[in-house]
Amino acid sequence: MDPHVAMICHSRACRNAKRVEMSESVAPKAPYLRYGRATRVSEQPEHPIRGQILLRTKILNSVDDAAREPLPYPFIVVELILVRHGLPVRKENTDGPADPELSIDGHAQAALFGAYMMSENVDAIYSSPLRRAVQTAEPLSAAIGIDPILVPGIAEWDQHSNEYIPVEELKAANDPRWLEMAKGGFSSDEIPEDFHNRVLESIEDIISKHRGDTVVVTCHGGVINDYLSHILGISNSQFFYPNYTSIHRIAASSSGHRSILSINETSHLRGSGLPTGLFHA
Repeated sequence: MDPHVAMICHSRACRNAKRVEMSESVAPKAPYLRYGRATRVSEQPEHPIRGQILLRTKILNSVDDAAREPLPYPFIVVELILVRHGLPVRKENTDGPADPELSIDGHAQAALFGAYMMSENVDAIYSSPLRRAVQTAEPLSAAIGIDPILVPGIAEWDQHSNEYIPVEELKAANDPRWLEMAKGGFSSDEIPEDFHNRVLESIEDIISKHRGDTVVVTCHGGVINDYLSHILGISNSQFFYPNYTSIHRIAASSSGHRSILSINETSHLRGSGLPTGLFHA
């Protein structure tokens, strides 16, 4: 029998058996004292459904035994929380990689994100080594006392570029680079296949180390797009725009199943007056 069906049947059998036990123990059959007088309770009439419950419970005994056996894989789930960094400053024509830090608004976004996540039981924090991602993790890290672990494999595809211009500014200026990005262009010294492989390997490695945990990963829009498109099985690896400090939740089971729970959560920014990206909350 399929283990999922066995577990469901086992649960139902247990509930049914418990109901029968409770119904039989509601009224004692032996005399008992009530207001100082011996009182005998008559036998309860047999309810037709009780026989059906007992019959089903008896039939499912074999299922119950099967459900007690070790399943072929454990049902252990990791809640993976991918978070895009806050708004960075603009940097152009730098000597070497631009690697911008967060802007004033970006730090404020990160602070709100950290406060929002305080209500959740976070077991570990991972971050891209790029400054905008590390600084996004810092408020949460300081609040819960967990240092972020840096993972080079979840750095953005433009990590070696000597400029960084927020996409909102490119769009406002109708910059050709914005038009290229809108068409799905991939302007990087790294080919898309290599980017995908390192992102997938790095995130799966994080999952494998945290069975049953809740893990926050501060990273980048390209990384989030790539991993979610992999789960969805779509060919366009850059299919949507993640807002700044947006939250994306994935349930990752130890059997290999991956389920997307939410995309682009930004409730922590609502009413703050801070920018969220191309689409304001």
